Amino acid sequence: MRRLLNFFDRTLLLRIASINSLSVVIRMLVGFLTSKVLAYYVGPSGLAMVGNLRDFFNGLRSFSTLGFYNGIVRYLAENKEKSQENTKLISTSFLSVIVISVLLGIVLSFYSSDLAAYLFSGNTVFSYVLIIFGVTLPLLSLNTLFMASLNGRSEFKKLLQIQIAGQILAATITIVLIWNYLLKGALIAVVLSEVALLFILLFYRPIIKPILSQLSKKSFCKTYLLKLGGYSIMALVSAILLPLVYIIIRNYIISNLGSAEAGYWEGMNRLSRYYLMFISTLLTLYILPKFSGAEDSLVFRKEVFNFYKSILPWFGIGLIVIYFLREQIIKLVFTEEFLPMKNLFLFQLLGDLVKVMALVISYQFLAKKMIFSYVITELISVGLFYLLSTYFIRIYGIQGVVIGYFLNYCFYFLILLYMFRKPLILKQV
Repeated sequence: MRRLLNFFDRTLLLRIASINSLSVVIRMLVGFLTSKVLAYYVGPSGLAMVGNLRDFFNGLRSFSTLGFYNGIVRYLAENKEKSQENTKLISTSFLSVIVISVLLGIVLSFYSSDLAAYLFSGNTVFSYVLIIFGVTLPLLSLNTLFMASLNGRSEFKKLLQIQIAGQILAATITIVLIWNYLLKGALIAVVLSEVALLFILLFYRPIIKPILSQLSKKSFCKTYLLKLGGYSIMALVSAILLPLVYIIIRNYIISNLGSAEAGYWEGMNRLSRYYLMFISTLLTLYILPKFSGAEDSLVFRKEVFNFYKSILPWFGIGLIVIYFLREQIIKLVFTEEFLPMKNLFLFQLLGDLVKVMALVISYQFLAKKMIFSYVITELISVGLFYLLSTYFIRIYGIQGVVIGYFLNYCFYFLILLYMFRKPLILKQV
């Protein structure tokens, strides 16, 4: 019987993976196209500026949603048919996020010049981009909550359809803006391309209508606010610290090595994000709900090793192929101007492999709301990444940042193995 259940679990994982694969392939093709346009029109230096803005954008957007995404997914998955509880959850999360995102948008608009100077190496010309971001922030926050709600309801196919359509529309907006306005268009596109998802959601009104129907001031629940607060702490640690460290390291590279080198690293990060899309969405769609519903640690162990057996080998093969085709990939996705980044591939790919192995385990923190453990390990990881990167940059130049990336995730993975040694290694409940 246990073998039969394992077979069905693995089949479900592979089925979601196959559906997810189509979404990721389309998103990767869209990403390659926009990267090619960016590389051709703004070059490595411009790409570094776009990278700083995107990291800031992602961090603030996560902050504006109060890190509720994973909490919404968990409690909707747990409540299922409990409509009254779901109403409290939806009302509490949406009303809280609307208030916070509006306030953050106002603050962002007021301090746009100071933030632009930090993000763009003292250049305040592009401060209006941050004002646009501040105005649209409430819409972006609502988009994130809608996607979390669909995920929690296990609307996998519809969720992926929306993501695919949003990526295509976003790519169109990005290419048009870059084509006409070069770097200025590229920076504006970082913000407006995300707004495109709202228009896609409008075409899926039957899907979001049940969510909207649950919104009510009377259903605002302090209990759920406290429950979501734990996820908020965990999500915001990563949402604030990681993008901030990336911006600091990128500015460090610009100051010590040059903006072109920072652009090479940003190009490597973009490639990494493309092929990691498959893993990250699969973890959110399958692993998090599975861990959340698990009643004992044996299920956790089974799902971790199920993932390692079913997905990790294919991911590793893919990384090997990418490494041997790295020069062709750079020419295809970027331009020959980016060829120096081929020296970054080895340690970046190794780091991504170890990162995926660690991420699968780390989702237990989110699923079981292990706040203190999560925060401590994240602080160690982010701090170590900064220290190792800046140290090795001084020795090996731009290659030092990916060496630091790889070593950081090796340490992080070992920490997780030690923390979860009983269920994973000793098989104890």
